[in-house]
Amino acid sequence: MRIKRVLATVVLVIGIFIAIIGCGPTPDISGTWTGVLVFDQGTPLAGLSYTLTLNLTQQGNNLSGYVGLGFGPMVGLMIPIVSGTITENSISITAINTATVSDISIITTINLDGDYSKTQMSGTGDYTYTFPGAGGGLQTFTWQAQSS
Repeated sequence: MRIKRVLATVVLVIGIFIAIIGCGPTPDISGTWTGVLVFDQGTPLAGLSYTLTLNLTQQGNNLSGYVGLGFGPMVGLMIPIVSGTITENSISITAINTATVSDISIITTINLDGDYSKTQMSGTGDYTYTFPGAGGGLQTFTWQAQSS
């Protein structure tokens, strides 16, 4: 009887220890991340690549900041993150921007999903643009970035 009680206690302690270690805090990925976004084959922008800059601020598991897109070293478009979350090793970001050109509003949405570590992240995503009342389009891509 005593052996069963001791064994049950040991199993309980080991279970609690594993739960505590497995539930540790996510690493802080705040800062600037730079990389590339490449549009998938089968899309109108197939093979076209943009430089990708992520300016991230982390609070708990939530992310805020900007997604920057550009050509070469120039960032041409900074899109504010409206929703961003991280879990143990997964990241999900949605960034939306509305720009008005010649009285026409263009809404740009970028969704990034993937995996991350302390120094790199990568995944898949989609880029949508809409012209209210005139349509729009959807492009899919792969992306990767490294911490700067």
